[in-house]
Amino acid sequence: MDQVMQLQKTVNLVVDPRNHGNVQQVTSLDDLQFGEKPARKFLVLVNPVSGPGRAVQIYENKVAPVFRFANVETEVKIMDHANHAMEIVTEIPLGVYDCVVAVGGDGSLYEIVQGLMKRPDWNMAIRQPIGIIPGGSGNGLAHSIAHQSEEKGKPINAAFILAKGVPHDLDITSVRNGKETTYSFLSLEWASIADVDIGSEKLRMLGGLRFTVAFVNQLVFQRPEYPGKIWYLEEDEAEEPPRYFEQHDPNSTDRPTMDLFDGEDHGPPESHKEAPINEETPEKQVAITGGKWKELGSHFRIVWVMNVTHAASDAHIAPSAEFDDGYNYIVFMDGAHPRKDLLQMMLAIETGEHMGKKGVQQVRTRAFKLVPERATDLMCVDGEVVEGPYLEAQVHRGLARIMAVPRWENKSQS
Repeated sequence: MDQVMQLQKTVNLVVDPRNHGNVQQVTSLDDLQFGEKPARKFLVLVNPVSGPGRAVQIYENKVAPVFRFANVETEVKIMDHANHAMEIVTEIPLGVYDCVVAVGGDGSLYEIVQGLMKRPDWNMAIRQPIGIIPGGSGNGLAHSIAHQSEEKGKPINAAFILAKGVPHDLDITSVRNGKETTYSFLSLEWASIADVDIGSEKLRMLGGLRFTVAFVNQLVFQRPEYPGKIWYLEEDEAEEPPRYFEQHDPNSTDRPTMDLFDGEDHGPPESHKEAPINEETPEKQVAITGGKWKELGSHFRIVWVMNVTHAASDAHIAPSAEFDDGYNYIVFMDGAHPRKDLLQMMLAIETGEHMGKKGVQQVRTRAFKLVPERATDLMCVDGEVVEGPYLEAQVHRGLARIMAVPRWENKSQS
């Protein structure tokens, strides 16, 4: 029994990221003499209806044992109504939990982010480390974290990442439609991919397969192209975007502004904002401080705007994206390309090889504006439908924090 207890103690010491520096310095387990630290505390929010409805079993069978071995104390809450996670995080005390973990899909974490940003002390709340265990259909952020951490995108691997991980900055994008502002950590979708994402909701019992079924239906039977325009801010690539809390007072509770749009010399030209989609605008770009607004248009087959690498487990949309680089990645195909090109793109997105396919384009930007011509077009933020008639978005670099395996470990092994 003494040997078992000693083994448990050793495991706790080794996997605890707070001991990372000490562990690297020893050459034998016998040298692990440093003192024990108090157990870390995770708040775990389980969404039992996420995706195929197996989140509770995933947590109990795959995740909880890892946390126990990693000396993580958990407080588990089962979500029982819409926006339950949002309600919980608007009230939690800060400084108590080492991580707030969502067991579910991206929608579960979306609720958590909105809840943290709704708080009067949002500037401190949004720095609360958050984490994700994939239990939904898409699981885009979980697979982005796994990809960066060089792990598989399975629940047990995600549990290991949380147990071994440390907080990393995560970009958050403010998205507004003239009525309200929402906060995105994952993606914005329009055109065929938005129709696929939302149209497949009734197939959620199929898990990730729901997107494949919906896409085939979309490709064969639905409208082929989507009229609209996108303006994006092109900047000097030699200049890195500033981190949010380096540019703003960390103690200020003033909400994040969209300063790249607001003001006399900012945002797309007024002629662009008001001109009908089917008319030529007098200018194609306009200079502003720190960059130029450029126009994309006027018909599209697919528009996927990514904050991280993966939109889903099998959708490696933006291979060059990072959690905290301060950019969105607009990946699109215009309407001049036939359906077969869209099919070739979609067949290659699992590996990221779609970037080399015919018609696939990408631009990197800190801010953009999307204006569909049709009021009926669906637009999605992190998988949730948002109303138009337009969307404006601006990235706030490193605003939030996500748990991931330290990058220096990956670099040293590569």
